[in-house]
Amino acid sequence: MRYTQEDLVKIINHYKIAVDPIPIRDPSQIKFYPNSILMGYLVADIKPTREELAALMKNSQELAERLKKYVGRKPSANLPELIYPFKYSDPIQFVAGCIRLSSDQFSFGYENELMIAKQVKDIYTYPTGEKLSYYNLTDELTANMSVFVHGFCNVDQKRFYVRENFVTTMLALMDVMKECPDLAGYQEQMKDFDKHIKGIVLAHEHSEMLLRQNIGVGEWVEELVVEEKAREYLKDQKVPASYYELFHKLRANNEIDNISKIVIDEIIRTKATSYSS
Repeated sequence: MRYTQEDLVKIINHYKIAVDPIPIRDPSQIKFYPNSILMGYLVADIKPTREELAALMKNSQELAERLKKYVGRKPSANLPELIYPFKYSDPIQFVAGCIRLSSDQFSFGYENELMIAKQVKDIYTYPTGEKLSYYNLTDELTANMSVFVHGFCNVDQKRFYVRENFVTTMLALMDVMKECPDLAGYQEQMKDFDKHIKGIVLAHEHSEMLLRQNIGVGEWVEELVVEEKAREYLKDQKVPASYYELFHKLRANNEIDNISKIVIDEIIRTKATSYSS
């Protein structure tokens, strides 16, 4: 059995949870739940350039109206069959596995989140010349996943993945928030942040893979350990610490303790930068 694109859309729509956006008074509020999920739907739908998305973010009223389009659910009564013996009532990671086996696309499922995307192989080169092979995730379909989920790793296949829609959203958000006082010290880094953002995502995924291969730690503790290792890896690759800091300041959600906010509190603010910025 091979799923068509129409099949995949039906599967995604089946899992979407109806949500209402919260008011958007400034661009940073696209990081708040459920706006971050609705932003994922919008970016996947309209496929904007960085410049187009930044222009939309600057118009809070228009952006809020556009997000309303993605509020409701559109479930289908004719869902495609899953590979026997799996059912739609099974944990969503099993459904993601069925999609990987029944299409040529990437799929990831966790709790109530589901993502399907095309995968395009590429190579990232760090300032030291070290290269990492990875896959760009494009033309994505998501259910209940924040646009700020940046990437994935597959330990068994030793593969890394970076979401193109995350990269576009982060760069657009940076362009809109560049005058924010909290980012005042990163004006030079903003000039070529686009060259480093994927390297920072890949440092996280590379470090997570190594940890999962070698040690068994709790999931929440692991995230902080991963970030420590990612920061060390970036240091070894001659990536200035200031780019890592800018990445997490842009991604941090002050409404909840997401991992980027914890990185700022636990790593960036509490430890002196140990290499040149």
